[in-house]
Amino acid sequence: MKRLIQLEMLKLVPNRTFRIFTILYFAIVLGLTLLSYINIELGPFKFNFGNEGAFNFPLTWQFNTYVASYLKLFLAIILVTNIVNEFDFRTIKQNLIDGLSKKEFMYSKILTMVLLSLISTVLVFIIALLLGFKYAENQSLNLILSELYYIPVYFLSLVSFFSLMMFIAVVIRKSAFAFGILFIWATVESII
Repeated sequence: MKRLIQLEMLKLVPNRTFRIFTILYFAIVLGLTLLSYINIELGPFKFNFGNEGAFNFPLTWQFNTYVASYLKLFLAIILVTNIVNEFDFRTIKQNLIDGLSKKEFMYSKILTMVLLSLISTVLVFIIALLLGFKYAENQSLNLILSELYYIPVYFLSLVSFFSLMMFIAVVIRKSAFAFGILFIWATVESII
């Protein structure tokens, strides 16, 4: 397993798309903390996003996972381009020639998907926890844990979404078409 993850990191880290979208994703997710500092003053109306209750326990779990769920597209771009590049640059054939089985190839992609989902989930958990401790008036353990289930649900939603994107990328083998199919699917789903 460690060898497969190292192999994937050797492919991903030098990739420009990986670096750009990873930095964008983590910058935006960390930017969630900046939402708490926004002060809007329009004449007599004063609005502070942090003091409105969005970051209080237990609502902070729901709010942060909801906002972060819209950012999963950044990580999906990384996964799709990673898989499509395997076919475009024929590295999959070279890996198979070098002794990597098809099962190990798919296992390495699944490991990458789960690892990105886990890192994202841990980051959202830490941000939600810190914001909750900063803004919650009542910090009882019962209240903190009352809606914590949003975190594993967020992880599950990431894994399922990335699995769908991985399936589309393997079948279609073109990034633009894969994202086009995703867009059509999301449009049809929202209509239904």
